[in-house]
This record gives sequence, C-alpha cells and structure tokens, in this order.
Amino acid sequence: MYTFYDIDDNGIAELLTGHLSTNGDYYLAAIYYLNQGVSTYLAQSRVALAGGSRESATIYTDGTVFYACWHSLHSEANGYLYKLRSDNTGFDIEKEGEFQVAGVKPDDERSANSIFSLGSKTPLDLTSLLWKDISSYSSNS
Repeated sequence: MYTFYDIDDNGIAELLTGHLSTNGDYYLAAIYYLNQGVSTYLAQSRVALAGGSRESATIYTDGTVFYACWHSLHSEANGYLYKLRSDNTGFDIEKEGEFQVAGVKPDDERSANSIFSLGSKTPLDLTSLLWKDISSYSSNS
C-alpha cells in the first residue's frame, strides 16, 4: 500500500508505504521525501522474522518523525527525532539519544516518551489517509 502525505506542510507530499492489517489498521513501512527533486529514504518500520533487528518510525502532526532502531536481545534503543527541511534539501536531527524499549513505563525518565518529549506530540492517524494498492499505481508522466 502507498499514500502521499505532506509531513512538513511545505506543499510537497512525501511518499509513505505500509500495509493493512487484518483488523483494519495501517502500519507504516517506509517514508520517502524529495531531496532537491530526488526520492530519498528517511525511515522505516520493520521487524526481522526471527529475532534480530527492529526499526520503528512514527510521523507526528507537528511535522516531526521519530525513528528508533534496536536489537531484540537488548533493552536499549537508539532514537532520532527528524524534521524535514521546508526547502527540500534534507532533514535535521532535532534530537538523538539512547532509551529503554523494555521494562519501562511511558513516563519513566529512560523511556522514549521522556527523552524525546513524545508524550506531548500527536501521532498521525494513518487510517485518515487515502491508501492505494501499489499495483494500482500509474505515473502522470
């Protein structure tokens, strides 16, 4: 599935890919943005089939993207709070740091919510977007 959404509200929509679960929820797979006219990867969400690495991306309505990566055998993760540049020249890392993914409550000082102030942000409701099947894509050019 894919959709376009203007994350940074600059008039240029970013490409989001994802999948629809059996319960009707959409899950973000990857985010691509135009960097000076070139489609460029920003972040993804994925889980290895058997153990291994994990990645998670969340788009917030304030124009930021939180990206985290960790290994299933470790309780620590690396997190990054991205903000796309409105002139389409890339993105800035507003904050980066290590946080705990296991054994902490959302308000714990070691949680992503606390370290990146995510509790005060509103995640984008992916079900509010118009998703299309990739097989239905047609280019306008």
